[in-house]
Amino acid sequence: MREVIHAIFDGWVGGIPWRMRPHDFPPENTVSGDFWPWRQAGVWTRLHDRLRAHVRQPAGRPHPPTAGCLDSQRVKTTQVPGLRGFDAGKRVKGRKRPIRVDRRGLRWVIVVTAASVQDRAGARRLFKQLRGGGKQLRKVWGDGGSRGELLDWAWEPLRLVLKPV
Repeated sequence: MREVIHAIFDGWVGGIPWRMRPHDFPPENTVSGDFWPWRQAGVWTRLHDRLRAHVRQPAGRPHPPTAGCLDSQRVKTTQVPGLRGFDAGKRVKGRKRPIRVDRRGLRWVIVVTAASVQDRAGARRLFKQLRGGGKQLRKVWGDGGSRGELLDWAWEPLRLVLKPV
């Protein structure tokens, strides 16, 4: 089991082709047979949450943060089928990743959308993904895309102050 975990952390999640891994790892189907059920059961999310809480504790920060930052990043993609679009503002054909981090830069939520999705719509999807860690959230700083109706939308159901910077 330890070797399966090593294979997963070594890059199975990161997209390194299996043929480029060291040969002392277990077979690919053994690793994938453990990874996917754990992913569907939320094991990786819980592990990430616990590690993040462990890092925040020595800094004197509460585990669920009360503030954070919101931004999105555009990523070019190849012709591989899947989620993608064209962002006319940045002139990028690919995907967009709206992301929310805490004050220390630790990732809390990330959503992948087509690049054609507006930042406001991506932010709404991101806020809908907030789980227990989002209950204490009171203030989020965002870029210029965090204006207009999104401010009211974040306040009404979530009681969240969205501050454009």
